[in-house]
Amino acid sequence: MKAIALNENNVLAIFEVPDPVVGEGEVKIKMLSAGVCGSDLSSIASGVERAYYPWTIGHEGGGRIVEVGPGVTTLAVGDIVVVEPNYTCMKCKWCLTGQTKMCYERQSLGGQIPGLFSEYFTAPAEYVFKLPAETPKAVLASFEPTAVAYSGVDKYMPADGKSALVIGAGSQGIVVCRRLLDNGIAPYVIEPKAENMAMAVAIGAKNATELEGQKFDLVFETSGAASGYLTALELCERQGDICLIGQTSSPVTLGTRPLVQKELTVKGHLIYNHPTDFSIIAKHVCDGCYQLDGLREFVGPGQGVQDILNARNLGGKIVMDLENWG
Repeated sequence: MKAIALNENNVLAIFEVPDPVVGEGEVKIKMLSAGVCGSDLSSIASGVERAYYPWTIGHEGGGRIVEVGPGVTTLAVGDIVVVEPNYTCMKCKWCLTGQTKMCYERQSLGGQIPGLFSEYFTAPAEYVFKLPAETPKAVLASFEPTAVAYSGVDKYMPADGKSALVIGAGSQGIVVCRRLLDNGIAPYVIEPKAENMAMAVAIGAKNATELEGQKFDLVFETSGAASGYLTALELCERQGDICLIGQTSSPVTLGTRPLVQKELTVKGHLIYNHPTDFSIIAKHVCDGCYQLDGLREFVGPGQGVQDILNARNLGGKIVMDLENWG
């Protein structure tokens, strides 16, 4: 089968890879659509050595089940599904207390496990979530980052009367904006790309450049840029909360004075917990209240490779139609 993968020289292209075999407790999925995450771009740029090549990337997406392995009783051929792309041990102290995202043995698709930017993909049934048959491809492609954003924002709700700032209106930031709006908070946004800013404003967010000197009770840093963290510290109100969703390995130089003088609370937010957070978003889809925001037009796998390589210059989330590989 075909897949978007890296070769031993870290070149991204469409390669032929082995067709996956369904094992016990697994299902085989004909991939219909997928979304590109900033962490995919970081993974490519890192150039880390992979277990073998070609190495398939990608962790956001879903499709239609075409085969069910022995022991699977909750899913059937023909089901439309999304894949939860972080597998956990379900045995360590974190998993046993429901904090699976902290699992010592957590493995991620595209990282420790080959990803799902391919014609077919096999996954353990417990990490596959059934959605209504009429679910649009765009929902499948954007489901996973929605789970990240919702679980992050919901830590701070209810927050009646709080002012909020979102730094970065990319694929993660735009969903944070949506979730804040759902909770009655119209956030301000800092975003350098005009296309991304326009998408945020279109759903009800506000351009923070219209303000001068305002501080915010609640700040979500989603850009992953070191400068974004410094901006969050500067613009957060006294005794305010900063939620770090974006990540960077770049060092950030700062004194502790702003943290102490303003008594700020800074918390990192990592993905989601299995299976609760994916189940919550699946219910939103089933109830018809899932919103699609910030997506580019669908492209095929060939154009998808080019867009991934040029992603830093593009606005909106890259989404790919994986039904036709040409």
